[in-house]
Amino acid sequence: MNKKKILTALAAVLCCAAMFSSCNKVNPETELLNFNPLLQWGCSLADVERHIQGKDWWQDGNDQPEYWEDPYQCWHKWYWVDATNEITEQYLFETEDGRNLRYALSCSWNKNVTADQFASTLKHKGFRATGEMVDFDGDYYKRFLLADGKTEALLATDEDGCSFAVYRPVGK
Repeated sequence: MNKKKILTALAAVLCCAAMFSSCNKVNPETELLNFNPLLQWGCSLADVERHIQGKDWWQDGNDQPEYWEDPYQCWHKWYWVDATNEITEQYLFETEDGRNLRYALSCSWNKNVTADQFASTLKHKGFRATGEMVDFDGDYYKRFLLADGKTEALLATDEDGCSFAVYRPVGK
């Protein structure tokens, strides 16, 4: 391989690495995280895919919806939306073919991302903390309510130290 081809290939790798590492970083001033799930209850997988494809960066997590048992009993499709903070957006539908969105989740698999960062981001997106703890799937979550009163976010940290929020229509 000649020197020009090697330099071109190296430049391409460095450019891709820079783009990958710089996309979606936490804003150190506000500590906001890059997640913005589609919360249109009853929408389809096609609606979610249009939403995901409109993001600056994303990657498919699973090719086909997978069935999740308790507590959801729904078909699950997920996407990476933030490489730096290892954040996924996950969508759960009533049917295998992706009809009727019932739940959404934002999860960070990076243990350095805290529940406080999630709470700050939720507040920035129009949710307010209710001060309530909600029993969901046998665990307790901090409850946040969207300003329209139609959507709640349940915030928790799992046993591995990863933070996540479960979104669902109020009264679900």
